[in-house]
Amino acid sequence: MKKFLIAIGIIAVLIGGWLLFAKSLMPGAEEVIAVFHERYNQRDFKAIYEQMTSKEFKEILAYEPVFKYFGDTHDALGGVTASKKGAWGLFYENVGLIFNIEYATTFEKGQARECFKLVKRGPFWRILLYDLKENPDNP
Repeated sequence: MKKFLIAIGIIAVLIGGWLLFAKSLMPGAEEVIAVFHERYNQRDFKAIYEQMTSKEFKEILAYEPVFKYFGDTHDALGGVTASKKGAWGLFYENVGLIFNIEYATTFEKGQARECFKLVKRGPFWRILLYDLKENPDNP
């Protein structure tokens, strides 16, 4: 029984340490999303693509389809007026340290659920994946 309690204690310390580590990284990840929303509202999709996305993102998607996607989204929903952070998680995957963050976002013409998958590159977070669902209550 004593070994079991020690094992539970060690697991609790490890989980607590991981959560503290994740929370220490949260401000940097949130800043990336705030800048993303600013540039999205300015329709500066080129800056989003060139400065904010990871090399893996760029290897899969060329600029033109990304520009069209963001342009069509902005035309349909308008600019971001508010966003609220929801679920989040910190993981280590084959591409590196990953931060998944969901936002319930209000646009000028509707609401959506945004899912950001950010990858750590040096001191910066870069967008690895962006997913937008129009109905935040129906993932």
